[in-house]
Amino acid sequence: MSHMMKGKTSLTVENSDCIEEALKEAMPQATILKDEIAQISRRPKCDYVIRRRGQYDIGLKAKEDGTYDILGYNPGYGDASKIEKIMSPVYTSYVKGVVKKALKKNPQLVGMTMKGEVKDAEIMKDGKKKKMKHIRLVGGGFASGSKKGSKSGGWV
Repeated sequence: MSHMMKGKTSLTVENSDCIEEALKEAMPQATILKDEIAQISRRPKCDYVIRRRGQYDIGLKAKEDGTYDILGYNPGYGDASKIEKIMSPVYTSYVKGVVKKALKKNPQLVGMTMKGEVKDAEIMKDGKKKKMKHIRLVGGGFASGSKKGSKSGGWV
């Protein structure tokens, strides 16, 4: 049965400056619009609209808690899997943008760089498996007990 779908995202208003670039990178064939009416049921005004040729729009609408809902049209069943399929490449690009922003702004991360690509991982949180995006950060200099010139790093 067709219907409007609505889901939660991990995108935040705090990092809204990273969203448009992430959408463009993840969906190069789409047109990304800001503060636009989405061409889906009830025609909601969204902060970001992903307009794809020959398909219904996808909207991102900010919520009071500082995250975004994803809005779209589903001609069948399986909202969660459709949302995950749409958002997975967006999250990969978004994580890179947020990490780059943090590397520039956070004095504790001075000299650190991203190494490799964003990877999918599963962690256990409160007894439940949760899918996450991880990227390796590497910093120059000395790590305790390491040799001169070696690099230390960690996952974000």
